[in-house]
Amino acid sequence: MDRFLTAYTDLAKGKVIKSESPDFLIVSDSETVGIEISKIVNEKNPGDNFSPSERNAVEQKIAQLALKIFLGRHKVPLHVDFAFRDSIDVRKGKDKILADKLALLVADHVTQQELTDHFHLQIDRGLPKELMFCGISFFPGITDSIWYSAKGQMIPNLSKDYLLRIIQRKEAKVDEYKLRADRLILLLIEGVVPESWFDRIDLIPADELNTRFDKILILRNLHDEIVTVK
Repeated sequence: MDRFLTAYTDLAKGKVIKSESPDFLIVSDSETVGIEISKIVNEKNPGDNFSPSERNAVEQKIAQLALKIFLGRHKVPLHVDFAFRDSIDVRKGKDKILADKLALLVADHVTQQELTDHFHLQIDRGLPKELMFCGISFFPGITDSIWYSAKGQMIPNLSKDYLLRIIQRKEAKVDEYKLRADRLILLLIEGVVPESWFDRIDLIPADELNTRFDKILILRNLHDEIVTVK
């Protein structure tokens, strides 16, 4: 809240009161402004098996399990990145089956190489159906193995559909908020990890935004930037 008040200077000065429904009240001589705060967590989209954060955790787990299997068979330090498909299904032990496939995939390509000079392989054929591509690098003299989900590290965009879902959930409590405030601000807080902060924010066209909040704002994390949704 302190960060928001420093970054957003359009509010009349007043007493800040920690509250509930909404989270804060700013009481000035002229009005009471209610501020409801919600953190952006980048939930899963309709039809997806996992949210971005859940998918990233699953993909990284598979990559680490594949590394363990590979090193149990081959003592070759490698830098390996996997790009998984969004439709990945790892229920009922399929994560272990997939990890074994990935370990075999890497072994099949590495055992054909001379381990004396640096090499990099970009593999996009003959892959398990869950994988889009795989990159394998070998560096002479490097003893650490690094295997990870490359796609899991990508910064997502904040889509307008996701924004609308957040607003619609908060909209259900507007009547309760209005009992305590003359004006209402919905403040969305961007997070600090790759699944909760965003490369681009897709704003909602005015004709698609149906809300009783007077203002909807996003507080971006890196530079305390305020993005106005409404």
